[in-house]
Amino acid sequence: MRRCWPHAVHLTVGIGIVAVVILELKRRTLPVEATRFEAVALYWHLVDTIWIFLLPMLYLIGRS
Repeated sequence: MRRCWPHAVHLTVGIGIVAVVILELKRRTLPVEATRFEAVALYWHLVDTIWIFLLPMLYLIGRS
């Protein structure tokens, strides 16, 4: 259970930020340059990429 907290923190932060951007898109208050939208997309993909490598290293290789 101890190994799950970093994932939970990144997931919670990511979902919160994505929710804020979605609300801004619905309200049409997102700035024209949309740099915040791009930053959120980059953050989310960074977390995805990190977990693609961490999952096999921590869980699958560690069990053998």
